[in-house]
Amino acid sequence: IQSMDSINVLSLIDLFRNFSVRFGKQLIISTHDENFHELLKKKIPPNIFKAKYLSLASFGKVVEDPV
Repeated sequence: IQSMDSINVLSLIDLFRNFSVRFGKQLIISTHDENFHELLKKKIPPNIFKAKYLSLASFGKVVEDPV
């Protein structure tokens, strides 16, 4: 997503969401981009899609993101 413009990033998130809903599949996404991470949480909210968002506090320490 590094070289994608905003509209294509939003379209990619919509594609992920639609794929998950339509086919009943789980997606695992890893990113270093905090903006993308926050956008995912807004466009695929945990309370509606049963999504789970995790962050690494430091090497090997996982912290669940607050909703």
